[in-house]
Amino acid sequence: MDSIDQHILRLMDAGLTDEAIARRIHMGHRTVQRRIEVLMEAFDVSSRFSLGAAAERMGLLEHEAVAEKGRTPSEPERSATACTS
Repeated sequence: MDSIDQHILRLMDAGLTDEAIARRIHMGHRTVQRRIEVLMEAFDVSSRFSLGAAAERMGLLEHEAVAEKGRTPSEPERSATACTS
């Protein structure tokens, strides 16, 4: 498993869809789906939920690294006051 797979796992844990993950990491939607399928096979699980649970058990999810709305630490928080008109 490489750093992209770990990033995909963290984004899945944050609740992003495959399409949203693909946009976030600048990868094709089907490529993300295939990588998730390969991860599921490697972890010997049959669902995305089970994949997340297995990754959590193995300590692969860094909860502090992904903020509540799927932001990574390198992404600035958008202020609600920045959008006033």
